Amino acid sequence: MLAPFDGVNDQGLAVGLAAAPHARWSVVYDLTAGTARLVTGQRWDRVHTIRLS
Repeated sequence: MLAPFDGVNDQGLAVGLAAAPHARWSVVYDLTAGTARLVTGQRWDRVHTIRLS
């Protein structure tokens, strides 16, 4: 679960805030949980969670 940061606790929105306007993909890492959240094609409603370990 993504912890609230500055009022943002939606996974897609958080990844979108980290992305450049022309990004083909964007990723946010959660080192505590050992996961990454990946969005492709700026489809912020489709967040893929990947285990890093």
